Amino acid sequence: IKDSSGDLENMLSMCKNFDNFDVYAGSETYFLPVLNAGGAGTITATGNITAKKCVELYKGFKENSDSVDELQQKLTGERELLQKACSSVGFSSGLKIIMSSLKNDDQWKICRPPFALSNDNIAKEVISIFKSWFIIQFFCQMYKTNDIEKFFNGLSKIPQFDNFKASKAKELQNELLK
Repeated sequence: IKDSSGDLENMLSMCKNFDNFDVYAGSETYFLPVLNAGGAGTITATGNITAKKCVELYKGFKENSDSVDELQQKLTGERELLQKACSSVGFSSGLKIIMSSLKNDDQWKICRPPFALSNDNIAKEVISIFKSWFIIQFFCQMYKTNDIEKFFNGLSKIPQFDNFKASKAKELQNELLK
């Protein structure tokens, strides 16, 4: 069963009380807790975007890796970002806009009822939020830091980015994840 209710206690209860079927979390947010409770994994709408980290988490879980909690936090953060980026148009429609951009294929933008059709302004807003956070995450990984202020300090030393100041880092981070 895939449980997309968002009710973690219900998912954990099913893992504990039913041996005759597998329980899948409907979101990456609950992936590790469901695995820890004996669940099978996750089936998620954002799998086209988060698949690599989901695989890393699953492998780490199977290998009893110390990194699974950190991977779970990253997946949860990505899920929150995707929900924020898609909020103006709806989650499914927004994900299709993001996939269209990532694949450079307008066919991904096609939405059938009951999902909302997007216009160019909404698509630009969704992509702007997604790409802004993606760029920050990329550079933070490249410079091996989770400290967004450290990232902005480094970025502000590059002439093209001299208007990015570390003092605005937290403000931007909070705005992107609202």
